[in-house]
Amino acid sequence: MAKDRFKLKLKCPSCGLAGMADAEEEEGWAYLKGKTARRITHKPDGFKDVEDNKKPGGIDIVCTQCGESALS
Repeated sequence: MAKDRFKLKLKCPSCGLAGMADAEEEEGWAYLKGKTARRITHKPDGFKDVEDNKKPGGIDIVCTQCGESALS
């Protein structure tokens, strides 16, 4: 199946650490049929991804120093 690949802008609201992450998710019919899981393929140092069902794709990226969500 085809993947939709895109960049996510990251910036910690507490310390200002910023960067770009690469992500992918199913596209087209697969996405519409409920396969909405997002996979982070690369993130800069200082960030980690955590499961969060309230965020799009079920994942959030947080600053490792502050613990704050860095997704804008």
